[in-house]
Amino acid sequence: MFTVSVLLPFLIMANLLLSTYAYYVELRVARAHRGGENYQAYCDVGAFSCTRVFTSEYGSITQFVGLPAVSNALLGVVFYLLELILCRNLFLMLWLAAFSCVFSLLLFLILVFVLRDLCLVCCSMYIVNVVTYAIVLWSKRQEEGALGWTSRPHID
Repeated sequence: MFTVSVLLPFLIMANLLLSTYAYYVELRVARAHRGGENYQAYCDVGAFSCTRVFTSEYGSITQFVGLPAVSNALLGVVFYLLELILCRNLFLMLWLAAFSCVFSLLLFLILVFVLRDLCLVCCSMYIVNVVTYAIVLWSKRQEEGALGWTSRPHID
């Protein structure tokens, strides 16, 4: 059976690889466009296009909050590297995983209702983020229970 100390880094690495792949696709698309060519990524399946999502104006969400345009995929690479470094600290991981779930929900809503598309890479990352949060939350509660702490009031 997998322990949290093995499973958590594995999940984070999965998202790190998915983010790296998304960034690679963005770079390949940019290079293809400069050369007057088209590029189709492996994640473009039928009507669903990761390439279209990655290269949309929402592929850089930072520009909507007054920051320079930075690729969501590149931010993901940095974020998941940070998570990988901090994954042994359940308190920090709880906050990072919660943030990633909220951000994933925002991106999912943009994906479905604004872009009207589906991205297999994106949705895979969203699922891994939710699973990561659930595992961290479960681990944190187990840790608190082992220390005799409880989040519920005790009534005698």
